[in-house]
Amino acid sequence: MKPYLTFSIIAIVAYLIRDYLTGGNYLDNLLLNCYKTITGYGIHALWFIPSYFIACTVYKYVFSKSKWVNILWMMAFVLVGIGGSELIHYLESSSRLSDYFYYPFVGFVRGLTCTFYIFVGSILWHILTALKRFRKDKLAMILIMLLCLVGSYFSSQNLSDANFSLLRLGSHSVMNYVSGLLGAVGVAMLFYMLKMIRLRSLEYIGRNSLTIMGTHMSMLFTIIATAIMIRVWPIETQPGFTYYLWGLGCVAIVMLLEIPTIWIFNNKLKFLISRI
Repeated sequence: MKPYLTFSIIAIVAYLIRDYLTGGNYLDNLLLNCYKTITGYGIHALWFIPSYFIACTVYKYVFSKSKWVNILWMMAFVLVGIGGSELIHYLESSSRLSDYFYYPFVGFVRGLTCTFYIFVGSILWHILTALKRFRKDKLAMILIMLLCLVGSYFSSQNLSDANFSLLRLGSHSVMNYVSGLLGAVGVAMLFYMLKMIRLRSLEYIGRNSLTIMGTHMSMLFTIIATAIMIRVWPIETQPGFTYYLWGLGCVAIVMLLEIPTIWIFNNKLKFLISRI
């Protein structure tokens, strides 16, 4: 959890400076961000680290050699996610939701919900490892991958109100899992095939994904990138394909900011994000 604490401290300091300079309520926000960190809710994108930690820890202790036991556990984690999401929605709609309850509850239940996808990844890996003949049939893998990704895209079209980081599974909770399952399988198969090709840019991003995830919002890179793109290419609405190009411009700026940041962490501050 060392990277989580490191990036959380960076985020707390960055947002404290931003709020102070912009005249925001910096003391209240400082206390809130500290509470989010302590409860495992996380500040912005940092929610992923404690959720992943909880999911891996739970998976380690509940995974069974019996496939039926594992299926029951997966169903249980699905129900936990749906139940937690519905409870949050009910408390919000009835104005009974307290921050003291919300942040630790979401931080913990979100981690349990993520355990479902750890099971999915583990099962998929065992299947691909076992089916050697299938792995050699690249056409079959490509077709299944495309079917999963396309299926995930279309099944997610009615999930605009979903936000997993907030434990909001949307008005169609079951479809959220269907879309997530198809997407997880499709992406896993995509990268399983890509590992046969040396794409140095993807390898670089993969090796440094923890630093990118921990700094792109904590160090306000996304805010900086958005401000630059608004100046260079003002856009007020989301006119289809043009908006995606605009978003790619933001991603490019973020990555330019990330490259020197990654170098600093890897060469000067490695002790802050590693076990050594």
